[in-house]
Amino acid sequence: MTSPVPRTPPTQFVILVIFSFVIQGGVGQQQRFSVCPESVEVSEGDDVFLRCVVEHQQGKAQWTKDGFALGFERGVPGYPRYQYAGDPELGEHHLVITGVTLTEDGEYQCQVGPTDTSPPIWAAANLTVLLSPRRVRLVGWDDGAVVEVVSGTSLTLECVVEDARPPPR
Repeated sequence: MTSPVPRTPPTQFVILVIFSFVIQGGVGQQQRFSVCPESVEVSEGDDVFLRCVVEHQQGKAQWTKDGFALGFERGVPGYPRYQYAGDPELGEHHLVITGVTLTEDGEYQCQVGPTDTSPPIWAAANLTVLLSPRRVRLVGWDDGAVVEVVSGTSLTLECVVEDARPPPR
């Protein structure tokens, strides 16, 4: 009676399994952020660059603003001043907004959807748009008035700043 000879898997099968692990980033590699967007304060009219880089990306990436999905297209439909920048093959999904206005103020999220093997992920940042005062005036004085003070005396002036963001303290 002969003893059974142990069988080894065909070489092509072993190579295919190893290759698929390499392509997928290895066993157990979940998509995750290597660079998360950071909250910023910018003056009205400035450009904004919110960074987002995903490692082992498996799902589709998009941005949201205050919970509204901006979509998956690199040129954001309906938002001509918005675009996604970077190389999506490298997991780069930066959001660029040119000439920000007060309407851009809010919370932005870089989101990557789920797959059969990876849960969804998201990272948030706040964009705060700063506004210069529309008007500054001295209470009790006409615009352009000259205020003269004699040396050694004190004078208290009350100033009103209108429509500034953040408001004065």
